[in-house]
This record gives sequence, C-alpha cells and structure tokens, in this order.
Amino acid sequence: MSEAQAPDNLVAMCMNNPVHAVIVDICELGEIEGWSVAQSLKVVNPALAVVLLCHGAIPEVELPAGVDALATDSDLQGLVMILDRHTEKKAAAHS
Repeated sequence: MSEAQAPDNLVAMCMNNPVHAVIVDICELGEIEGWSVAQSLKVVNPALAVVLLCHGAIPEVELPAGVDALATDSDLQGLVMILDRHTEKKAAAHS
C-alpha cells in the first residue's frame, strides 16, 4: 500500500490505479481539507469507499458529500467492519 504525500497525489493515485477504498486521516489533512479530498475522490471514482479517520471520539456531524463513513483510530475493528461492508456491497452489485 502506498501513502500519498499530498491530497493531489491521493486523487492521482486513485485515477491511475485500481483502488477500492481510501482512508483519509483528517488529523494529517484537517477536517475541511479531508472532506474536500473525499469529494474529489468521488468525482474520480463514485464507487470508491472513502472513510475519514478521526483521532479520539468520532464527531457528531452529518457526513459530507463524498464521505462514506467516519472511523476512529481507537476502534480499528470498526474500521475493518466498514471496509468489509463496502466490499460486500460492491460484490453484490457485480453479481
């Protein structure tokens, strides 16, 4: 797995590679920039699962456009469950 150094690199990686899910660390990008990146990713690939990773408690906010889920670094099992759910939905859609 590769780590994008900047939001533009992340979007470019998703345009040029078969990516099924992206976890955006909002601590690294900031909440607003993370939402913006999520929206850009959905433009590039609407089927892409975009999860924002929060540190600490998950904020009580409405998910912005482009964000499929919020997860916390203190519940990595929950993050895996989110990704599994997306994978199952995608597999069902292709059946």
